[in-house]
Amino acid sequence: MTDSNDTANTAQDGPKGLREVLDRREAELKEKDAEINRLTGRLMESAFRDAGLNPLEGMGKAVAKLYQGDPDPAKIAEYASTEFGWEAPSKEQTPAAAAFAGPQQRVAAAVAQSVPLGATTDAASEIARLESEGKWQEAMTLKLSGLAPQQ
Repeated sequence: MTDSNDTANTAQDGPKGLREVLDRREAELKEKDAEINRLTGRLMESAFRDAGLNPLEGMGKAVAKLYQGDPDPAKIAEYASTEFGWEAPSKEQTPAAAAFAGPQQRVAAAVAQSVPLGATTDAASEIARLESEGKWQEAMTLKLSGLAPQQ
């Protein structure tokens, strides 16, 4: 939109035209404010995550509700430690790695404790026995069924 067109229209329409221009401008301003708020929210969330806080739960949520400063991870961490006694996580582990560390440890423990279904520790010896007896078809069936490790 150009201001010259708006001015020409308002000159013809008078107060009614001025009201329409004002309404359009207010609607545009609301759209721009909504976009700014959305982008600022994303920027703040990213800064909180970079500081080691989750702004959607726990301590991070409490800090996010009260923090009114710049979206700077260092300033956010300083505010959280000053106001809440929060300590930043160690630098060796990133926040994303910390989120996956717990589940990965549980999966590793489950795998270590698990026993494959149907597998026996002496499946290789069973295959060797079948082969020595000349029962080649049964030995191959056992190998192909996945119950025995391939040699």
